[in-house]
Amino acid sequence: MMKKYLGSLFVLLFTCALTLTPVNAAYDTTKLDQAYNKAVSYYQQKSKKGLESYDDILASESVGVEADQALKAEETLNEYIATVRLDDQSKTDIGALGKNIVLTCLMGKDPKNINGVNLVEELEKRVRDDGSIVNSTGANNDIWALNGLYVVNSTKQNVVGKRLAKEALNNGAYWYEYPAGVKCADADTTGWAIETLSLVNKTAYKTTIDKAVAFLRTATKNINNQSVFTQYDDGNANTQGAVLEGLAVADRNGLLNDQYNALNAANPYDYLLTWQLDDGSFKAENYDVNYQPLGIGYNNYATRDGVLALGTYKNGSVFDKAKRDYDKTLHPVKNYQITSGQDAKIQNDQDHILTTNLPSTNIQSILVDGKKLAASDYNVNTSITLSAHFLKNLPDGKHTLMIEGTDGNASTTFTLFTKQTKPAQVTEEKTEKKAEIPGTEVKKNTEAVSKKKTNKVVDTDDDTDIIIWIMGLVVGLSGLILLRRYRYVEKA
Repeated sequence: MMKKYLGSLFVLLFTCALTLTPVNAAYDTTKLDQAYNKAVSYYQQKSKKGLESYDDILASESVGVEADQALKAEETLNEYIATVRLDDQSKTDIGALGKNIVLTCLMGKDPKNINGVNLVEELEKRVRDDGSIVNSTGANNDIWALNGLYVVNSTKQNVVGKRLAKEALNNGAYWYEYPAGVKCADADTTGWAIETLSLVNKTAYKTTIDKAVAFLRTATKNINNQSVFTQYDDGNANTQGAVLEGLAVADRNGLLNDQYNALNAANPYDYLLTWQLDDGSFKAENYDVNYQPLGIGYNNYATRDGVLALGTYKNGSVFDKAKRDYDKTLHPVKNYQITSGQDAKIQNDQDHILTTNLPSTNIQSILVDGKKLAASDYNVNTSITLSAHFLKNLPDGKHTLMIEGTDGNASTTFTLFTKQTKPAQVTEEKTEKKAEIPGTEVKKNTEAVSKKKTNKVVDTDDDTDIIIWIMGLVVGLSGLILLRRYRYVEKA
């Protein structure tokens, strides 16, 4: 019986150890965050010098560097729009048309009115009833067309999505044509298809997405302990980035928990980072017009796909950003002001009153530090009052406040502090003045200093978790008692 008690005690200790052990994602994203920051810095610098291609606009926006504020971005966009060839349906570049819709949304423009031309209408009228698109050259064109339809929430996105879902090869791969009429399975295109179908309707296209992912697993190789997406003997930043972009949208948690690693190999993000240059851009093997190698160095396509992979990891799909930007273009948000009580210093046991030029009838919610307040935490009338019972539960220091309205927001900050109560100073006064005895002054002064030192309160600021120590003490003592009793019974 005593052995059962000891066994139970061991199980209890083991369970406590598991409970107190933190659980983390398998992949340490620290270096991924550092790589992302390098990419941000790269496009911050490049936006000052000039964005030179649609790839630059797309990648820049994916890491939060707004392209509409960049030098030469407007000229670059206009030049790219001119390449679409809308005047002749038989010559229209469908992929470029879809890309331009996405880019104009990211640039804060309305693709339904670009110099009097409705790009969305031009794409929609080329979509047939079965979802095929006039002059599309295959799945790679259809993916970009569907991205364009998605960001503007076109009614044509469903029929094109169904068509794209059926275009996969039997092994689940997506493809490009080379030469004409020959479908070549391609990991890059498969990654893009996974992203687009996941955005449009992840549930409806789950079977297709799963088959595409299964194909990518067959194309994942262990090369020098790195997980490389390739159908050949080596990899590159272009393919690695395109696949990571798709997997991050379809299954971000699985990707960060090493579920797409090659056998005995590192996370696929690690291989991508081996191609990043010190300035945040990406390198690749470059070739001349005759496909003769020129050596490894900066590459525009590698930078686009590498940065898009980092941006998708950090911020989500750039196509979702384009969709949000388009909505802002159609429904511009007003920037209201806090007219009194802004940047205030508040004692945390008092109400805080502020006013705004945002009409009270338009106020929908109030957020502090990004968290929506309960209705009992504030009152809206001619002014806004944050209640003391809410404020006293916040830590001292600086906080952000956002007032959300139907057509705009107002924001400010406030700083909380706790009222400091000074400790009472006890002084001893002699009712009778006695004559000083020579030589006692030093002794009295020493006693006074000693009293001051004795009365000082020391703040240890100890953050030790008392509960854990108490649990350990109780479990330890219980074990000793049981062990002692067990030995007593053994002797008897």
